[in-house]
Amino acid sequence: MSPLRVLVADDHAIFRRGLVELLAEEPDIEVVGEAADGREAMARAEALAPEVILMDVAMPGTDGVAATAALCQREPPPKVLMLTVAEDPDTLFRAMAAGARGYVLKTASPQEILDALRQVAQGWVVISPTMAPMLLGHLRGGGRDAPHPSSLQQIETPLTPREEEVLRLIARGLTNQEIAHELVISVDTVKSHVRAVLGKLQASSKREVTAWARAQGVA
Repeated sequence: MSPLRVLVADDHAIFRRGLVELLAEEPDIEVVGEAADGREAMARAEALAPEVILMDVAMPGTDGVAATAALCQREPPPKVLMLTVAEDPDTLFRAMAAGARGYVLKTASPQEILDALRQVAQGWVVISPTMAPMLLGHLRGGGRDAPHPSSLQQIETPLTPREEEVLRLIARGLTNQEIAHELVISVDTVKSHVRAVLGKLQASSKREVTAWARAQGVA
């Protein structure tokens, strides 16, 4: 089995070097590159095609959230694990809405960071235990970037079983092509189900649905 290909993006050279050294000790992980800001992270991701990107939030120029949003517009989108000191719910929500698959504080232990990295690679969503209640509270409180509670949190028209499957796969970050392969249906059928899910949830984008679904534990 090939090692997990990881890109490390952090503007603090000493911390970044520590991460690289930590990951280098793991036989199932290969650090394929480093970046010191969001713009460099996007360029390195394009060139190196990492499976997971360890992304800091606060970086000069293009920050980690903006870089994540841009990267997650690509097909297929990379899996991004935010590793940050930011403990405020607004930053957490913006990162998850941008497409991040995880949000772990830099105060986490080395083993917690390694576990989170592997879980994100496997398709799980990982949020530091102290941060998860903040995200739910931010959504329920109608945060600045949060979906309107009457649209996503109160579904008037129930989803069909197939639509629920599609919703879960969207929340896992799968593309339409990957969903079609997973469910053994055509891409056109997937697109039809996606439109139905967005319509019933009154959501404007898959990203908006994904952020809500992850916060509700649907993924």
